[in-house]
Amino acid sequence: MPGVDIESNRSLTATEEAKTRKLAELRASGDQRAAIFDEPFTITTGVPRPAKMPSWEPDAPTSPYRDRYAEERSSQAPVTDDWAPPPPVEWRRFTTVTRLPKGDDPGQIMECEWSVQYGSVCVRDFLTRTPIGTSERLHEGDSILAAARKVVREKGKSTAFHDPLPPSTRRTA
Repeated sequence: MPGVDIESNRSLTATEEAKTRKLAELRASGDQRAAIFDEPFTITTGVPRPAKMPSWEPDAPTSPYRDRYAEERSSQAPVTDDWAPPPPVEWRRFTTVTRLPKGDDPGQIMECEWSVQYGSVCVRDFLTRTPIGTSERLHEGDSILAAARKVVREKGKSTAFHDPLPPSTRRTA
């Protein structure tokens, strides 16, 4: 319910009511200083603001430094959309001996796959599809299969579950 100003006998708005209430509170506590209220009631933050705030959009970041690569980029050929991914890789299967038979040991073979990628032979295990290694660059007249077998001999270790375990280093009494 709006208050009534006793002197002028008119109804007060909510802001005037708050001012009157605050003034009465100060007088009741014994404060005799003059109270000054700004019109309209404002909160001073130290930051000037217009009556209606415009919507704010962040500026694009700018650098105070000169772009030293701008000339290079402008002289390069423009990037086109005619790029196509390389053709799918064809894997070919081969078998090679990794351990020769000796005495009771029947030896060991590995089944692998090879493919030529970026001028080198890549080899992976046939069963697990894990990569074994890559050869050095191939030259004209090099045998791809010989390069793949060399990779298996140098880097290949069978990863199958049924492979024999390495000899134990534990001594038994």
